[in-house]
Amino acid sequence: MATRGEAHDGAVRRLRAAIAEQDRLTYLYEAAIGTSTEATADDARRGADQQVMARDAWLQWVDDDGYRGLNAGPFALRRELED
Repeated sequence: MATRGEAHDGAVRRLRAAIAEQDRLTYLYEAAIGTSTEATADDARRGADQQVMARDAWLQWVDDDGYRGLNAGPFALRRELED
């Protein structure tokens, strides 16, 4: 299981990669405005926007004081509550 620091570092790396992809796709979209590829480029850009929001939410969750690890599903929570 990843430590809290490892999970944070991984979340930051994934967020930075998503932001870089968002920037790249935004540039391509802006170049495609007024062309036949505008709609496709806009869809890709919007998908990248969603990825950035998801990665940011994940980072916030990892940094939350209630973080119990990557493998902490509902059964792990139940065991914690029973102990």
